[in-house]
Amino acid sequence: MSEIKLKPCPFCLCNDRRVVIRRMGKKGYRVVCGRCGGMGPQINIINNDKMGAQEMAVEVWNRRVRNE
Repeated sequence: MSEIKLKPCPFCLCNDRRVVIRRMGKKGYRVVCGRCGGMGPQINIINNDKMGAQEMAVEVWNRRVRNE
């Protein structure tokens, strides 16, 4: 996966290691904040492209940040 940096949680502004990409079973990925439980939308894996789903989850999460 390319090194796209996760931006802070748009809900609690947490920006440490608690903001991570989580695998959601075998279907996809989403970014989750371990501090407040905030979650980005689930991005489903299409054509077995796990890296693409992870990158899209990060891109969508980064668009949601309110403090820019």
